[in-house]
Amino acid sequence: MTAPESVPIQGKELTPAVLQAADMLGLYGAELARILNVLCSDISLMANGKKLLAAGSEAWGRGVCFLEFYERLAKSLDENEAAMCHWLRAEHKQLKRTPLLEMVDHNGIKNVINCLDQYHLA
Repeated sequence: MTAPESVPIQGKELTPAVLQAADMLGLYGAELARILNVLCSDISLMANGKKLLAAGSEAWGRGVCFLEFYERLAKSLDENEAAMCHWLRAEHKQLKRTPLLEMVDHNGIKNVINCLDQYHLA
């Protein structure tokens, strides 16, 4: 498995990188839509190359954070896809829920990044 390259700066690069990271983590389109705060139909349009994350938009910023999360997770778990998927779906005491639920239902991607940083240091 290859992690997406460093965080891209253009929508035409950011959008496929976000979709690739979500796919590698086994996320549903609806989960990614909630993380990015966009409609499910937007994810479908992005997947079909008909829409890009708009530079400077809220979704753009969330996409950058999502890739930051993905890159840190991949680095801390030696890009082991199974371990990455497990970490995302296992409950963590610091979050009091799974990281996926924190990102999807509680808009907590930054909390998840902080949790990951502490997990990596432990």
